[in-house]
Amino acid sequence: MGVKGLQYFMEKCCPETCVMVDFREMARQHVNSHQQGSSTTLPTLVVDGMACLRHWYSCQAWVYGGQWKEYMHCLKEFVGAFTTAGIRLVFFFDGVVEEEKRAEWVKRRLKVNEEVARVFHYLKCHGQQPGRGLFCLPSGLATFSRFALKSLGQETWCSVREADYEIASFALRHNCMGILGQDTDFIIYGSVPYLSVAQLRIDSMTTVLFSTDKLCHALQLQKSELPLLACLLGNDVVPEQRMQRLRSDALAAYRRKHPQSPPQGEKIYAVADFISSNKLSREGAHGVSCLPLTDREVLEKGIQYYLLPGQQPLWDISDTSPHSPVCLMKSYLSPDILQAAKEKHMRAECFMVYNVLYDGVVECSNTLEDREDAELTPQAIVYQPCRERIYGILLPTNTDRGGQAPTVREWFVFPGNPLKDPKVVSPLPLNHSVGKADLKALWFGKDSETKCLRISTFLAVFELDEFSVEHDRLDGSLMAVLCLVTYIAMQVVHLSLEDIDAYLSQAICVRYKSYTELLHTRFALAEAVFEWVAGGRQVSGMMCLAGPNQPSYRLWEGPGLSCGATGGSAGLSVCPRADPPGGRQQRLRMPLLHGAADALEHLRRPALPLKVPAGSLREATGGAAGGQCILGVPVPFSERAGPGNLQQAWPDHPVQTTDNTSREACG
Repeated sequence: MGVKGLQYFMEKCCPETCVMVDFREMARQHVNSHQQGSSTTLPTLVVDGMACLRHWYSCQAWVYGGQWKEYMHCLKEFVGAFTTAGIRLVFFFDGVVEEEKRAEWVKRRLKVNEEVARVFHYLKCHGQQPGRGLFCLPSGLATFSRFALKSLGQETWCSVREADYEIASFALRHNCMGILGQDTDFIIYGSVPYLSVAQLRIDSMTTVLFSTDKLCHALQLQKSELPLLACLLGNDVVPEQRMQRLRSDALAAYRRKHPQSPPQGEKIYAVADFISSNKLSREGAHGVSCLPLTDREVLEKGIQYYLLPGQQPLWDISDTSPHSPVCLMKSYLSPDILQAAKEKHMRAECFMVYNVLYDGVVECSNTLEDREDAELTPQAIVYQPCRERIYGILLPTNTDRGGQAPTVREWFVFPGNPLKDPKVVSPLPLNHSVGKADLKALWFGKDSETKCLRISTFLAVFELDEFSVEHDRLDGSLMAVLCLVTYIAMQVVHLSLEDIDAYLSQAICVRYKSYTELLHTRFALAEAVFEWVAGGRQVSGMMCLAGPNQPSYRLWEGPGLSCGATGGSAGLSVCPRADPPGGRQQRLRMPLLHGAADALEHLRRPALPLKVPAGSLREATGGAAGGQCILGVPVPFSERAGPGNLQQAWPDHPVQTTDNTSREACG
């Protein structure tokens, strides 16, 4: 990300621009020089959350879906280190993908697809998790991290335009001590010191500061000339190949002037020499003005990108004001709804709602999906009916005046999607007895009727209206798990009962255990499994709706299924098996609904003294029988959905048991 080649240039070709700093000393100096007389305001460090994900996720296991409690422990240590040093943290996350950066976004997503393919190739060849060289972030980690940091009491923001711009603006406006990230755009902004998260040593509280002043000195440029340098080199707004001819001319001229110069870094030196050698006028830079009109317009747009509020461009360009996003859905919505959606989005309190309501464009980045496995439906497709009904709550499904109803454009990454164009999706009305769910009532209503409307609307999104009798039995998070797993079971043909059992157990079994307890859990079976979840790709999509991954340990292993010893919410491996026969949904629906609800109801009360005959019940939703347990407590399905009833619901899908799991493994 950022300016093409600039990070490498500073680290390898111009190391004097990289200065080792101590955060504690830097904070002390910042207070002395900027906050004299203030006894309450702490020095503030702005953190680019997207750039920090790889640093934060230092957990050893990742291919199964991620270690949530271990990840939370890492976040607590990160926050605690800066708190101890007397430094206030403010986190920013990307909330939108601006259309001028769409091409670069697509390019990166396709590149990550190739990285994911290499991961699956390694898994199939070696049967174990690859090393850190093939590391891919667990699916949905950026989304979950926002809520994780908020749960730790941290100030967290989600951008409504390019996050780099909002970070630099916030840092300048609030006189912050620095920006922690890994994006050379912050050097070009030059609002406050840019600090490297890749070089961060949390034990010593040190990192590398990339000095804008030293870079300008080395290149003999003014700070005001850095945006032009960035655009000529190429960035997210100006494609690198767009200015290739100008760079080639500049490089040829530089070599004629400096025939003995080393080749390393000469491209950046050449472009800097081109800028400093050509006088600037109101008509623009000599050389730049010779570019085709379209190239000049792209260059001007790129320079505008770096202009923070109150800053002036190097020369007069057509429009120096930052472009605010245009609300395409304004005519369909009330101002109150739009404002509430924007505020919730900025405070990182919701996900994707603002994007739908503002311009009708949503994105879903890469997930761990095997593009060579044609049997499993991509999670983006599995959840499309859900999303269509959610869009039907947020937007009108028809227009009273005979006009065209709004649509939503989806940029969802999944195997087989070349991302040439977005998929256009129409909102669907909910099919439930309560009638049209008014968004204003759902958001702002406070009476008991509104509460019932919220519950019925939530269930209608998954077409689980009959599940309303269960909502008082379970808390919100368990209710979400139950609805989502049931939805998956209805949608995914290849999902097995063991998949359902294992996911429900994962949602519960570590709920009452601390990170330290899990760290010292001993396992009867400790070998990693290599296959991604059968249906686990759907789980990754489900997590986007429900919330963070639950950590998964190898609590149970049976024929055809393995629960990852260090996996996450999707840490399962399922061997291929015959598809269930037709009519599966009708036979499975009600036993699954009520049986899963009973299991969750019992599991959330681990002290419940239940007596279960060995071998007679599927216990703990982990698939084990014969006296096995979760958290030391055997938990049966109810009579209406016991193992016999589940067997009747799916007669061609035999219930299999195992005695491989020890009581130690359960806890």
